[in-house]
This record gives sequence, C-alpha cells and structure tokens, in this order.
Amino acid sequence: MRLRLPLLFVALSVALPARADDPDILLIGNSYTAGNDLAGMLAWLSEAGVEHWTDVATTAHAPGGRQLWQHLADADGSNGDTALRDLLVTGGQTWTWVTIQEQSQIPGFPPGQADYDTSIAAAVTLDDLAEAAGAQTVLFMTWGRRLGDSTNPEMYPDFPTMQDRLAEGYLAYAAAAATPARPVTVAPVGEAFRTVWDDLQALGEDPTGDGTLFSDLYTGDGSHASPAGTYLAACVLFASMTGRSPLGVPWGPDALDEATTAALQEVAHRTVVERPFEDIPYAWARDLADYAPPPELPASPFAISGTDVVPLVRVTAAHLLDAADVGVDHAGVDGEGRLLIAEGGELTVEGALRLGPGGRGELVIEGGLLEAATIEGPGEASMTMTGGELATATVGLAWRQDGGRFVPQGPTPTSGAWTLGPEAGLELSITGDGGGLIVDGEAQVQGAVVVDVEPGLLEADGSATLIQATTLTHEGAVEGPAGVSFEVVGQSLVASWEAPPADDDDQAQDDDDSATADDDDGVDDDDSSPQDDDDSDADGSGCGCAAADPGGPGLSWLALLAVASLRGRR
Repeated sequence: MRLRLPLLFVALSVALPARADDPDILLIGNSYTAGNDLAGMLAWLSEAGVEHWTDVATTAHAPGGRQLWQHLADADGSNGDTALRDLLVTGGQTWTWVTIQEQSQIPGFPPGQADYDTSIAAAVTLDDLAEAAGAQTVLFMTWGRRLGDSTNPEMYPDFPTMQDRLAEGYLAYAAAAATPARPVTVAPVGEAFRTVWDDLQALGEDPTGDGTLFSDLYTGDGSHASPAGTYLAACVLFASMTGRSPLGVPWGPDALDEATTAALQEVAHRTVVERPFEDIPYAWARDLADYAPPPELPASPFAISGTDVVPLVRVTAAHLLDAADVGVDHAGVDGEGRLLIAEGGELTVEGALRLGPGGRGELVIEGGLLEAATIEGPGEASMTMTGGELATATVGLAWRQDGGRFVPQGPTPTSGAWTLGPEAGLELSITGDGGGLIVDGEAQVQGAVVVDVEPGLLEADGSATLIQATTLTHEGAVEGPAGVSFEVVGQSLVASWEAPPADDDDQAQDDDDSATADDDDGVDDDDSSPQDDDDSDADGSGCGCAAADPGGPGLSWLALLAVASLRGRR
C-alpha cells in the first residue's frame, strides 16, 4: 500500500539553513533509538557520506520504554532539572537536527484514544523546543512488528497493517507540528522495512520466513531491530535529513557483509531519494515557487544549491528565469543541487542553465516543458529525461533520453555521448538556416526521429545531415515528408530528396500558351506546311516547342535549379 500525503502546510518560500560547522544531532526516543548504537552508526555513515564532514556529533537520549509525554515532562521542567532539559533547553546547546521517536504502538492508535492524543500534543511541543534550539525536527517513523502485535491483535494483526497505521500516525504528527515557514521532516524507517517486505512478496517469497532479509532486520523478539535493521534506519535518517543518497557510501558496521550493506543502502535510496514528493514531507524537497536560494549566494543567477543539505527543486507550474545554476561554490565548499521538471511544469530559462558550475548539478526531466537557450555542464553534472519536452540550442554534457521529446533549436551541438531510448523521440526541423544534432561522442538512436523540412527546400534537389556523431548506432524509425528518404552515411543520419516532376496541368497550360502565341502571329494554322511540323519535332521533345537555345533562357533555368539544389544540401 502506498500512502497519499495530506496537505501538511501552506507552502511559502523557504531557504534551507546554511551551516559552516559539522552537524550536531540529538536523537530522542527509547530502545528503538538506543539499540545497536544508532547514534554512532548515523555519525559514521554521515562522515563517510559527506566529504566535508569530519566530526559529526550525535547524542542519544533514549531510556527504555519512554513515551513522548514523558520526554516532554523532562524537557519542559515538569520533572525538574533533567538531562534532556539540559540538552534541549537550558544548556545553551544548538542542534542541526532533533529526531523524535515515539513508543512503537502509540502512533498507530486512532485519534481520540487517550494515549494517541497525549502523544501528538507532546510531539508538537517538543518540536517547538527543537525549533528554539535552532534545529530542524525529524520524526523517526518506526516499523511494524515482524508478525504484528500479539497484544493488539485486532488493530495490528500483521506487519503490513501495523505499518500502515504507524505511517498514517507519523504523517498526522508532522501535519500537526509543521508551520508554513518550517516543514517537519518524517524519516520513513518503517516504510523502508516495508520496501524489503514488498520486494520479497514480488518474488513470491514469504517475507516472515527464516533467513529472509526482512526477518533479518529484527532481533528474536520480532520487535526490536537487529544490526541490519539499525543500519537501515541510519541510512534512512541520513537520506531524510540531507537529501543525499546513501548509495555507495563507504561505511557499514562490522556485523554486516558488503552485500548486505549495499542492499540496505539501495533500499533506503529507493524509499527516500526516489520518492521525494509522493508521501513523506522532506525539508529539502521543494517546489520552485516555495524555494529560496541560500542567502549567502549572489542573487543572480538563480541558484539551486546547498552544502550540508542538497535541495531538490521541482517545477510544477510556469516559471521564467533569466539564468540558473544548479550546484555552485559556497565560499570554497562545493555545492550540490537537483532540478526536476515534473508533469504540468513549464520552465523557461532565457540564458544559460548550468549544471555543476561550482560543485555537482543534476537535471531530471520527467514531464512538462523545459526551454533553455543553452544547457551547460561545466562541473560534475548529470542529465536524464524520461518524459516531457526539451527545447534548447546546446547541450554541453553527455546525457540520456529514455522518454519525452527533444526538439533542438537549429543546429544543436551536444558535448558527450547521447542516447535516444526506444520510448523517446527526437523532432528535427530543417530550414534554410540548417538544423540537426551534432553529437561530440557516441550517439545511440533507438527511438523515433521525426523530421520536418521547410517546404521551399523541397522544390529543388537537396539533402541535410540530421544527426552527426563521432560514433553513430541507429536502430530507430525515421519519419518525414513524402519524397524524403533517409540513410546512414558513415557516422551520420542523412535525409535527401528530389525536386517534384513538372505538373501535367502546368504542361497543358504551356501548350495552350504556345497555341495562343501561334494564333496571334497572323498566320493561318491550316496553312502551315507539313515540313513545319517535322521541324517542330526535330528536338525529340514532342511538345511542339522550339528546343532551348544553349546560350539562351534555358541555361538560366538550369542555373537556378542548381543553386536551389545546393541550398537544399545541408
């Protein structure tokens, strides 16, 4: 089951906080947070995953069985001067993130039930205290128990049902705590457990069987996490906080082999990074209308970039920018950013759209329309297209097109390899100013190429190079106007055509004009001699017209045809 996210907040323009120091993270919870040293795993994973982080500080306050109302009583002074009050309120400590984890059953209880109502109210107040300490709040969504909850069998008969209810509860907590200027992130650890469950079910396996990856996420009690489950939680927390993928991060606990470490990283990636706008609210995933560049960056060009947190900015409506940079330098620290063109979005960049000019930039086109004068990749850059439409005059990096329509604007150079997948399309317009795609690298063309030729060019023999590449592999279909043929010549896809034959009606009109001219010369047609007829046919044309004088008007007509043919060859 995939959850649909309710409206959690009215979006305003929110800039992600810029921090010069390594992060300080406070984890508030109980044994689900304390087990297997989750705080230590998160610190080690974070330092390995972010190049400029060398001293990530994590602190866990997680007494066994603790509920949020008890944590609040410790923090707000109701229980006197406690360790949590010192950490969160009176000790003068500022935090980058504060994670909040409730007892494992309560968030799935129905609204109106006393424990649930007390819990959600405590979550809202703890979020206020975290904000006062300078932190972003992250709700740590726990997981359903492996076989359900035997103490609440009707409410939690199995893992999927329990996980559904827990997820709904944590989303409701986030909705209650968030404000328009300050979204609350949910780290969907339980949903990552569900991803493993779903993967096994798709293979026809029982996820709860002994030795499966799902079962291996739990200790023997079927409730608490094993080292594998805790590492998966750390990966999800890391991705949820930073917007970064844990894929390939070179750290895992000694208790796990490399294959399991990689598998859990991939699960976290799919759960968080590949689903940023589906169900779960993340502070780093923003619509363009709600995003503001970091204040330390110049106002122009418009920048999508961060250092600790990597913003993902989505376009879902019409926007116009003079120029835009994705991933820029932040006072000597490489920035990273991602731009997503989604269904219904229209982004026009009148100047250059640059990917990675001072770090790493990523562009994904899933739908809608992107129009840019040029797309450049001066730094570490990636670009993929799975849908929508792209119109530009230059693509300055290697890229892949698995869907959608690419409409080059005039002769369009591409720097690096380009792949046109089977479900993608290329639309080319050949005009008197030229056209076509020039690929400085390998071009693999499996999708359809649709060609339009300016009608005037078809009046004379001509040709045009549609795709020119260092290495061309062409397997797709090509469509174009009637009379235009296509072939691969060397490393180019070429279109050619011939001038249409003279129209029969035009020839008949020429005969009529000739006859009229004869009538006007004052000579009776009946008096013309047979010898005249023989002479008229001497050129072999059979048209009753005089042969063209090699030095007269006929030569001029041939010259014009040759010029037109040359103009048509591109």
